[in-house]
Amino acid sequence: MFPKRWAEPDITFLNQSADSIEDRVRTLMTDWCIEYPSRSRADLVGRFRSKDHGQHLGALNELFLHALFRRLNYTIDVMPAGPQNHTAPDFSLNSHDLPDFDLEITVAEVAEEERARRNRASVIYDSIDRIKTRNFMLFVESWSGPNLDLSSTWIRNTLSQWINQLDPCSIPREYDIDDLPRTEVDCGSWKVKFRAVPVDSDSHGIDDQRIIGAHSSGLDTPMKLDNEDRIRRALQDKTTKYGPRDRPFVIAVGFGRDGIPPSVRSLQRALFGSEQWLVQSGVGVVSALRERNGLFWGPEGPRNTRVSGVVLIRSIDAWSVATAELLYMENPWAVHPLLDLPPVFERWFVSSTKKQLIRSQAARSLARLFELPTSWPESVPTTD
Repeated sequence: MFPKRWAEPDITFLNQSADSIEDRVRTLMTDWCIEYPSRSRADLVGRFRSKDHGQHLGALNELFLHALFRRLNYTIDVMPAGPQNHTAPDFSLNSHDLPDFDLEITVAEVAEEERARRNRASVIYDSIDRIKTRNFMLFVESWSGPNLDLSSTWIRNTLSQWINQLDPCSIPREYDIDDLPRTEVDCGSWKVKFRAVPVDSDSHGIDDQRIIGAHSSGLDTPMKLDNEDRIRRALQDKTTKYGPRDRPFVIAVGFGRDGIPPSVRSLQRALFGSEQWLVQSGVGVVSALRERNGLFWGPEGPRNTRVSGVVLIRSIDAWSVATAELLYMENPWAVHPLLDLPPVFERWFVSSTKKQLIRSQAARSLARLFELPTSWPESVPTTD
């Protein structure tokens, strides 16, 4: 089957692909939708089917977390969606064995300008993928320039002429990247560098083979590897949205698979403050400090104490629900602490001295919880 196009929304590809992998994903998503409360299902399905990345990802995170906590034997009260709900978070979770708490769910979107640049790059990549060649794939090495406002047709034709003149026999059987043919497409204020990678002979003539085998995510500006700002933006409005709580309140932040996965350090910076380095002149002593710009630690000390902690959902889409990572970072100053979570969460908490984060590793996999193989959806569950 043909692979997903760069600019194609996840939901469009999921709906149209006849491949067995997408069929398994559709089946699981449908099963989870059926489990979702009927009074809120129509709104959830509508957002899940949206071609808007943020809407789709937000609904997917809600669906995923509902399925997860349901299998952890929580009773889940789903609050009505939409502007009419100003009084309660998305889920109210109750359990006989574990602490009850409220859960608000949000998505860490990239900035609007960055999203526009990525969308434009995807259109260009789709155009390049229309080049027909049996001998090479392309590695998009780097981008540079003020914007991506150029002709997709022009760049495709330029690359097509170059790559079809190359001889794969001129490249050593065992090669380094410096041995690969390289070209730079120069559009004046905009440049992109490509390398041609020889294709294995077994892949020659395969119609659905992408010509772009790998690409740089940096695009036309230096890529920011840290996700601190994305996390902080996602959390900012949620910390005070519902006022004081009478029980633990947790915010879950979902990250799609559209960039560098968020690190524990990124979450730590967003919650406890960005890192600074103090160098004492003439002494050479370097000390690590934190700015008072965290969601939990601000200019006057602890803040947003109504938030018990933050769940970070790393790199999730409909295909990765069996392998997504769940990190929970506690607020050490929370009015209502949530000190115990099921073992599918990797838990991070501040030591009693409040100077060091301690990690408690997840002891149970999501694949096991959902009764799926770890290689799902490439493989299917087996029955005994």
